[in-house]
Amino acid sequence: DTGVVEGQELKGSYERVGTAPIVVWERSNGDLEVITGRHRLDLARRTGEKTIPSYLVRESDGFTAEDARTFDAESNIRDENGSVRDYAHYFRNKDMTIQDAESKGLLSRKKGRDGWDIGKSAADELYTLYRNNKISADRAAAISRGAPNDAEVQRAVLASSEGMDATTLEIHARRLAAYKNEHSSSVLGDEPVQGDLFGEN
Repeated sequence: DTGVVEGQELKGSYERVGTAPIVVWERSNGDLEVITGRHRLDLARRTGEKTIPSYLVRESDGFTAEDARTFDAESNIRDENGSVRDYAHYFRNKDMTIQDAESKGLLSRKKGRDGWDIGKSAADELYTLYRNNKISADRAAAISRGAPNDAEVQRAVLASSEGMDATTLEIHARRLAAYKNEHSSSVLGDEPVQGDLFGEN
């Protein structure tokens, strides 16, 4: 009901000076809903505070429920609250360019960048494996960066990547993608082709 994640409650006393205000959305019917700062509000209440600094945005001014959800999600990404999984889901379902994400500060930290790479550049098969916990965020992001939205190359990397760390996976994916683009051919051919020292390999 409060939006506070159990087990992640803030500790100590509420410090008014230096703590960012919460953001509250006023619906057209007058109801108030905290968009960001639920944990700060909870701490203030538990430590006896009667008021808390707040920014108020109003539905009557055109701030919609979708605006509220977007503001909440993007604030969490900027503050590194939540997981790469949350970020990937948000980016996959949000119509946004990389320029938009960068200008909003959503890609300034590793979790945000990994979430972007997985959400925007993982083909369906790789994304499903990630969502089903079959591959880690680091590995999924590396493959997505190396071969963005190329289902065939991503599948080939998955099939040949046992024991590779994330950095090697990204390089491997880039090389396979470059090979495929250079030769206009599949990277999943049935027959391996032996090249010479200076040619294909």
